[in-house]
Amino acid sequence: MTRGISKDRIVAVDAGVASSLVQELWIVPPNTAPTPRADAEIGFIYAPDEAWEFLDYQYLTPEEIRRFGMSNSYYIDDQYLAAFVEQVNKKRTNTACVIVYAQYNPKGELVDYTGEYEPVKATRLDPPGAARTRLLREANVLTKQLGLSPARLKIIDGGYRKRRSIELWVVPAGEALPVATPNSYPRNSKGSSR
Repeated sequence: MTRGISKDRIVAVDAGVASSLVQELWIVPPNTAPTPRADAEIGFIYAPDEAWEFLDYQYLTPEEIRRFGMSNSYYIDDQYLAAFVEQVNKKRTNTACVIVYAQYNPKGELVDYTGEYEPVKATRLDPPGAARTRLLREANVLTKQLGLSPARLKIIDGGYRKRRSIELWVVPAGEALPVATPNSYPRNSKGSSR
């Protein structure tokens, strides 16, 4: 809770770029959204004929969501996906591309998932197939819940990064898919990189 308001009642929205730097606080009824500013532009810096990254964000495993009581984690992630589908659908020739990275952090750093200043040791190495499992979840939400045509969706297992993450890309017709950029390489049992 921050200043007496529970986290599940607060939603942050990237409203694009306006004529001046502004942060607005809105009080709205449940299941509604504020009216966007007339002068705000979303995605204006991206060339419509080039592939561009809509968003990247970190995610938790189902075990971590249970362990830390983060029941709204999927809800927040699904809001990102809904905004992504809206952007992809601005042109019917666009393709949605999702890249998911599993986690390998040899240092096993402390992290504070809950914001309650109680750091815990981060997962050092996600099991094989962790990125694929999350990819299938995202694909299911995008196609079955949000109505994106499966023919317009490409999914890529990106390998490992020091932190789990998801990249959402908008790819116009004729453009190459983005390339995964792993930055962490676990060793197999024989001591060589995978």
